[in-house]
Amino acid sequence: MGLAATVLALGPRRWALLARVAATALLVEPAVRLLPLRTAARLAGARLELDPSVAERDAWPELAPADRERCALALRLLGRRPFRATCLRRSLVLASLLRRQRPALRVGVAKSAGAVAAHAWLEIAGATLDPEAAQYRGLAPVRPGAGPR
Repeated sequence: MGLAATVLALGPRRWALLARVAATALLVEPAVRLLPLRTAARLAGARLELDPSVAERDAWPELAPADRERCALALRLLGRRPFRATCLRRSLVLASLLRRQRPALRVGVAKSAGAVAAHAWLEIAGATLDPEAAQYRGLAPVRPGAGPR
């Protein structure tokens, strides 16, 4: 089945969701580029959480079936051109869909083979929506005078 046939088979309710996700993704891009991360997160419906902890519990089974379906469809769209959204952009779009759950946006880093990698994900009620999050250490704010001497 081709892309057009797949989209047509989704039906009008899901078309509206796809349009909302696409519009949100288009708004997230300038927000990420131009605004402080805390502000972009707040506009998307999430709060930025900065501490080294990372949730281990999986939030997907705890979501309502309708929320799981909406998020899964959004992730399918965001993985395609022209979006090919990064983890931060995906997280902000999902936050907009899940804003009633009061999601937390987390950012973390990991070092592998001498390279540092960054990652962003959402947590809801202490559970993560991203199974890869466990590989990262959450970023914590830098306190003045707390650096190496």
